[in-house]
Amino acid sequence: MISALVCLAAAQGAAVSVTGSGADLAVRLRVGSNVEWVRYLPPKPATSKAFRFEDRWAVWDRRGLSVRVGDRVRTFPLKDYALHPKLWERDEILKTKAEIEKGTRKLTPDACAGAVQVGPKTYWLFQWADKDGKVWMEVPLLVDLGADDPRPELFGQAPWRLQLRTSPSLGAFVGNSLESVGPNLVAPGILEDGTWGYAVLGEGFVEYHKVETTAVRDWLIHGGRLYYVSQAAQVWIRLVDLITHTRLDVAEAPTHAVRLTAAGTNAWASWVTSEGGIVTLSVLHLGNRLQKDIAARGKGPILRGGRFGLVVFDGAGQGGNPTRVIVLDPETLVVTHDIDL
Repeated sequence: MISALVCLAAAQGAAVSVTGSGADLAVRLRVGSNVEWVRYLPPKPATSKAFRFEDRWAVWDRRGLSVRVGDRVRTFPLKDYALHPKLWERDEILKTKAEIEKGTRKLTPDACAGAVQVGPKTYWLFQWADKDGKVWMEVPLLVDLGADDPRPELFGQAPWRLQLRTSPSLGAFVGNSLESVGPNLVAPGILEDGTWGYAVLGEGFVEYHKVETTAVRDWLIHGGRLYYVSQAAQVWIRLVDLITHTRLDVAEAPTHAVRLTAAGTNAWASWVTSEGGIVTLSVLHLGNRLQKDIAARGKGPILRGGRFGLVVFDGAGQGGNPTRVIVLDPETLVVTHDIDL
């Protein structure tokens, strides 16, 4: 096993160098003066989210949602919404108060399901969960960093809390379940009747769109489209155009274990199959529908997406570390580098 390998090539696409080993294994992709690192291990879960506009900041962390204007910082713990009369009827408020007194619910949110910035405006989707981790409320908020007095404000329309769960149970402290599409925001999830779909949020309105009668296994918003993997007996990768709200089939997959990923202007689906002792990694470009099948050395090749290339970490050598790195062109899926470690 080579602990550090540098292999430069520029036959096609990006110049590639592979460095480190084990947990530190990484691939460096260079196109001209632009450099991108694609690492073997995924990044650690985020513990904060920050947006900047001029000398103003909006930051979410364990303290709450903080707004900084110049040298002045105010932190909003967001305690009002769990019992807010704009969000809840009186009997619901009394029920939540009782749950809080028992210690099964809290006044403050537990996570941010997603956050985006559009110009000076920052949008946040906060989750409240009970003691067992079940999400019972999600509330979208706006912090306009261009305002004279930027502070959290309810966004959308009454009753202000989403009639949808981006996740039924608490997930990451900072998630990715909110995206901007055109002039609006989109949040996929499970609707109150159990169907899967998405909410479209804008100034003064919220629309709900049903897509599937059952939950889905994975989803991805990219290029104004919502891609997802159906959970039915017959597995389909599908898309919804978030402007026209039309649904199309992209491809049928042989397994439920389909992973969706995107980087830059490209998005892909990938899955692993095994037949006759041969393990195959299949990669499908979700835009042009090109597919590449790669014979793998190990049982679990790992695909990581980059703007300048798709990287496959393959093989299981000593300690379970990859023994091979494959780089594909992100659009054509042509293998540009196949490197033994």
